[in-house]
Amino acid sequence: MVALSHDSFKRSKRGIGKAGFDLSAEHDFVAKRLAAITNAKPLACPPATTTNKAKRKRLTRHSVFRLARVFISKMDSIRCVVVNLSADGARITMEDAYALPDIVTLRFDQSGVRRKARVAWRQDRDIGLCFIKDEV
Repeated sequence: MVALSHDSFKRSKRGIGKAGFDLSAEHDFVAKRLAAITNAKPLACPPATTTNKAKRKRLTRHSVFRLARVFISKMDSIRCVVVNLSADGARITMEDAYALPDIVTLRFDQSGVRRKARVAWRQDRDIGLCFIKDEV
């Protein structure tokens, strides 16, 4: 394609180039090409989906500060603080970066409520828990 300066644009409006030849064929080609580009449809569109984070967080989480214990076994427990809490999970902070098994029991100190949970994610001392529904 030819880069048009202000002078060459004036000449192209008249239809005559620097060398004296007709530019109308070049203008027709450019016009057809631009029309083809504007009318073109994309080959493949990615499906419109929500983000993974929005899918994972279905229920609203409430900021809390509750003392709790994470039971690794029936007798072994580690103190923690529940930072966020929802009906289907919690975010806890531990004193140190402990290695936890995949399934733990979370017991709130104040109420004594116990919830069985699966470790969803780990990041240093912060751990995300997903509560497991009790099967009856």
